[in-house]
Amino acid sequence: MLHQTTGLKPLLCSVIFLLLLCAVPVVSATGLSADSTDTTAIPEDHPNLQPYETSYNLAQHILALPSYIFYWSTRPLGWGVQYAETRYPHLFEGERGDYGIFPLFESGSKVRFAAGALLFHQHLFRQNHEARVQFLYGTDDYWDVHAQYRVPVSQRHNSELIFSGNYERNPRHRFFIEDNRLFYSAEDASFRIQYNSSLSARMRMQNSVTYSNNTARTSSAELPDDPFTFPDELKGNYEILTFGNQFALDFRRGDMRKVSGTQFIAGADLATSLKNSTSYLTYHLEAHQFIPVPFLPESRRIGIRGMLLKSELLSGDEIPFFDLPALGGSRNLRGFRSERFRGSGALIFTAEYRYPMWDVLDVTLFMDQGQVFNNFDDIAFDRFESSYGFGVHLLTAKGLAFRAELAFSNEATRYILSITPTF
Repeated sequence: MLHQTTGLKPLLCSVIFLLLLCAVPVVSATGLSADSTDTTAIPEDHPNLQPYETSYNLAQHILALPSYIFYWSTRPLGWGVQYAETRYPHLFEGERGDYGIFPLFESGSKVRFAAGALLFHQHLFRQNHEARVQFLYGTDDYWDVHAQYRVPVSQRHNSELIFSGNYERNPRHRFFIEDNRLFYSAEDASFRIQYNSSLSARMRMQNSVTYSNNTARTSSAELPDDPFTFPDELKGNYEILTFGNQFALDFRRGDMRKVSGTQFIAGADLATSLKNSTSYLTYHLEAHQFIPVPFLPESRRIGIRGMLLKSELLSGDEIPFFDLPALGGSRNLRGFRSERFRGSGALIFTAEYRYPMWDVLDVTLFMDQGQVFNNFDDIAFDRFESSYGFGVHLLTAKGLAFRAELAFSNEATRYILSITPTF
């Protein structure tokens, strides 16, 4: 994207140009000064007067064929961006207004495709009281509705209270046992109160209380004569109360783009069933590292993430299956279907190379490595599952606004559209 120059730079260029005109003798078309008495004409066949032409032979055209294909296949995208930048420049400023409606599209998560809208108001009822409502409707009659109201508490500690509710219905939710894909109908509703605060310039804290009501039923995709059907013992209604706490140490540098530094995150959730004596603890450790590529602008950087999740049963029979750590989907092991791998623990590593194409657009290349396990002794190098791919990230002043990625694995090729960052 081109940046507008200031008024001082053209003025300086004009002054320098006038000084050069005054200091250098006027040159005639023959290349001689006006005071010269030499009238010798430059020959018409002089090399400096001959037009310069280039031409490709057939072999060179064949070698250049990929660039021709890429150029002409992306021209409509370029024309569209130029049109949008001219007619709707606010889309490229990385800022939202005080209120509005934005379309939402999602792919590669729990269903093949979903679309909806985001409604938001930054100052509802009072200054800086933000309200958001977003909904998605997707294939297989999938519904996801989320509402949130954010209240600032203290400017000194940069603290806030967030009240949120979520409802999700997925009649064809996938459940994997080894390589067998089963289906069940999931209906989940939750209400959450979350308190965020900054303990220092580098440390943040998050506390939350969540009530969730989850129901697993027979799915319309389940066939009566199928030998692999969703287990009856997992069907039913679950009511769970969860208390969560998380700390983050952030030494990253950069606003719209994180260009260097490290972030550490540690948290734990204590969950208790309201229907029986089951209780369990889920903890996670996460680290992010951003490294600028040497000899290149710092906006060309490599992002690395490592994350460990582990659930421990404290009392009762077993942890509800939907609360066990899972890998696969739009945020980890992106080349696999949502929740493809599930266990009492999960380990994931991600590396991304990010470089800017425009002021608010990054191009990314990524690789994910991960595995699930029941005991730490089960972790092994030969058990890692791999996925890789590339994509683009649309940014705002506050971070990611939208990402589109193409991910590959030994099981599938998946196209991902999401407003949720990986890290």
